[in-house]
Amino acid sequence: MVKLLLVGSTDKTIRIWGPYTGQYKRTFKAHSDAVLAAVISPNSTTLVSRTADKTIRIWDL
Repeated sequence: MVKLLLVGSTDKTIRIWGPYTGQYKRTFKAHSDAVLAAVISPNSTTLVSRTADKTIRIWDL
């Protein structure tokens, strides 16, 4: 199982970090408002995010 740390931000991005190493992995930018929630699927292939403007995005990892 891959362990990742997701950080949603008011700067409209989602950043992925390795939680144990603190190593930056990737940034997702496409939202038009603050990111309120983000989750990765159990098989680590899909990221789903929701923003303050009630938009949901599905990302292929």
